[in-house]
Amino acid sequence: MRALLWICILALSGTTACKKRVELRPTEPDYVVSCSSPKELLGTWRSDSVHIITEVDSIDSLIVDRFPTLLYSMQIHCDEDSLFLLTYRNFSGGRTEVVRSTHYEVNSAGAYVYDPLDEVSDTSEAEFILRWTPEGDSLLDARWVENPNTSQRTETLIFFRKD
Repeated sequence: MRALLWICILALSGTTACKKRVELRPTEPDYVVSCSSPKELLGTWRSDSVHIITEVDSIDSLIVDRFPTLLYSMQIHCDEDSLFLLTYRNFSGGRTEVVRSTHYEVNSAGAYVYDPLDEVSDTSEAEFILRWTPEGDSLLDARWVENPNTSQRTETLIFFRKD
């Protein structure tokens, strides 16, 4: 009887000792969904006009394109479907997304888009900054600067109206 008891104890301890003790965690990161925006800036904005200014140091020139054939659209939604989306369409109808984010902050000075994996929302470390000046309730003069390489700077000025 004792031998049978020992065999049962060994069998039970052997099965529990061999169980896997590895915790599997999801391999995809958790994206931050965070937005802040005044109500008057929420909604869809469309460009009335666009100016693109390009400075090229290597050829010591300034190129000003006051009538590019681009139509910009900006969507700001801060609810359960948080979204900041800036796109443009060219003359042939091709659509390009400049920025899409669910982690952003909008205020009267501009839009600050953060890394979707970064929980910190520091405007000085924003990945994309679109600065603007409100011109009434339904107009914005927006601008952003890109430095594609060390000797080139492109400034895009967009004059938005609210839909």
